[in-house]
Amino acid sequence: MIFLKWAFLNLKRNKRLTLATGFALVFGFTGLLLLSGYIKVVDRFVSTQTIYLNMVGHIGILKSGSVEDAYRNPEKYLLSSEEQKEIEQVLEIPFLKENIEKVSKKLTAFALLSAAEKNLPIYIEAYSEGMTAYIENHPQLVKWLPTLLSKIKSSDGVSLTKELYSMLGHDVNAQPIDVQVMTKTLDGYLNGVSDKLTGVHTTGLAFAEDVSAKMSLPKLQELLATDKIGTFSIFLKDETKIEEVIKQLKLSLKGKGFEIYSYNSDEIGAYYTGTMSFINSIGFFFYSLIALVSIFSIVNTLTMGINERTKEIGTLRSMGFNNYQISNLFSLEVIMLTFFAIIISSILYYVLSSFINSLKIPFEPAGSSGYVYFTIYISNSIMLAHACIILFISYLTSFIACKKKLNFNIAELLNEQGVYK
Repeated sequence: MIFLKWAFLNLKRNKRLTLATGFALVFGFTGLLLLSGYIKVVDRFVSTQTIYLNMVGHIGILKSGSVEDAYRNPEKYLLSSEEQKEIEQVLEIPFLKENIEKVSKKLTAFALLSAAEKNLPIYIEAYSEGMTAYIENHPQLVKWLPTLLSKIKSSDGVSLTKELYSMLGHDVNAQPIDVQVMTKTLDGYLNGVSDKLTGVHTTGLAFAEDVSAKMSLPKLQELLATDKIGTFSIFLKDETKIEEVIKQLKLSLKGKGFEIYSYNSDEIGAYYTGTMSFINSIGFFFYSLIALVSIFSIVNTLTMGINERTKEIGTLRSMGFNNYQISNLFSLEVIMLTFFAIIISSILYYVLSSFINSLKIPFEPAGSSGYVYFTIYISNSIMLAHACIILFISYLTSFIACKKKLNFNIAELLNEQGVYK
């Protein structure tokens, strides 16, 4: 207890150094919290876009080898009706059933759309019935991407992006028109179907907005002359259960020729992994920069403090204190200062984040097809995790700095000039 009192009195006595280091720690720690909050929000933006807006789901079940070879030989790598039934039976396992919110079948194809005397190349995605209604009302989409909801309208027919509507010269809110979709069947024959243009959607990706189309799964199967599908997309009630569900699926489908991936894998979530790898790389750079500034501030403060308090250290040594105890005393001062800085930084983090979020500043992320609100994620777990890290860095840095500066005998320490040799 006496060490705590000494540490507090020493901080109070050395106001100049205390304030200089304190400000560096406060600004550094606040910057770390705000940066972490932003990265967390970007993660939620991109994951919500991947899972729900693009209907990848939390987990995808595909035929083995389909990721690499499905486009070269779709007939071989699509899931047959027998394989679909086999997967559906596994999904009825009680553990899986209680954790799965929604299951959708998915099939894709490149095709040519004809409407309003115009022809457009499109990339069609088809899902199980009711999926668009499920997505546009999903709480996660409402929470993280509310600005994109205006670009979604349920459809029983063909759905296009606003960019494709513009290319056709047709208004999104106008009466439905007839469209014809043509492509090659899996057997290589040219086939076409007619449908109504009734829906609008968005992928959230700028590069996909001028080719993306959606239609009902039975209609696309009719177009391709098949009853096969490409993927089972599984949506979970609780995202934290992904690993457990995947483990159960792999166990139940072992040796049956299927591959199982999560949305944050390169195989089915390349946009998510690519975006977050870039964001995390930038984050790591700034993390390192802020950490180095904090470390140098601590080392500088301790060095100056030891130089100014040489006789005090010598007196402590003459009273029987060893270097380890004296290092701990100085470290305790830094820990106490860091603790106060953490409290102030946490308050600033909460206030600044709340203020920024209340402004609802619109911005358009690179590669996005629409704007989102610039927000900072507020989380006690983020504050606690970073507090533990900064406390550890502060203690380790101060202890090492002190040990290097205290390798003098008592006579040199009591002689004030001895420390400068």
